[in-house]
Amino acid sequence: MTRYAYPVVIEPLEEGGYLASCPNLPGCHAEGRTRGEVLSIIEDVMKIFIEDMIAENQELPPPVETNSTVTILEYIGA
Repeated sequence: MTRYAYPVVIEPLEEGGYLASCPNLPGCHAEGRTRGEVLSIIEDVMKIFIEDMIAENQELPPPVETNSTVTILEYIGA
C-alpha cells in the first residue's frame, strides 16, 4: 500500500464554514461547517482525487515528508 501525504489549507469563509484545499492537487477542495467536518470531507475528496489520477495514469506530485509539521495560523485583521 502506497502512502501519500499532502498539505491541506483551511480557510474560513465569509458566509460561514470553512474551505479546505490541497495546493499540490489543483482542483481538490471541499467545504464544511466546522474545521473537523471540512477535514473529514477533504480526506475523502483527496482519496477519490488520487485514485482517479492513478486510474487515468496521471503523474501524482511527490508527497511531502510524513515527519513534517504543518501549523495553521489564522490572522484576523482590525
